[in-house]
Amino acid sequence: MTVGELKYHNLPTSAFLDDCLTTLPIVEVAEADGQEDEANNKMELLQNASLGVTRFDLLPLDIPDFIKVIFLVAYVSIIVAAVGGNGLVILVVGIHQRMKTVTNVFLVSLSVSDTLIALLNMPFQLQFYLRNEWTMGEALCKLTNYVQGVVVVSTILTLTGISMDRYDLRLTTDHWT
Repeated sequence: MTVGELKYHNLPTSAFLDDCLTTLPIVEVAEADGQEDEANNKMELLQNASLGVTRFDLLPLDIPDFIKVIFLVAYVSIIVAAVGGNGLVILVVGIHQRMKTVTNVFLVSLSVSDTLIALLNMPFQLQFYLRNEWTMGEALCKLTNYVQGVVVVSTILTLTGISMDRYDLRLTTDHWT
């Protein structure tokens, strides 16, 4: 029996990973010369499927309990500090009229981005690390990934705006010369 070319296809996974993982590489054997019958191809598929990826290959090994405690303390500390500190920045710039400068508005934008990550992403990531699986449904999985992507782009654009503002200030003032 002639073994054909190996092709990789993205096929839907079974129900255990439908929440966040939607595709899984499975090996399929294509006919090399068109003369192999369907039964031989199915046999090859079964043999190659034993080399495929299983659920346990996709999930990392469970983290030891003492590391989970370290993660829990670190994440909770970072979340509390991020929400508290960034909340104070937003509050101070919002209340005091003389603090509403271009640079401070950029800093408020960074504070909002950090607060969104701390509230809408970090708690769910912590839960994922502690349980070693995503248990909160497809909608929340997509929302947290979307929020993370938007906030990263927002942060990059804000930092770009700050650098352009500082560069413009450098070019337009004689104070630096």
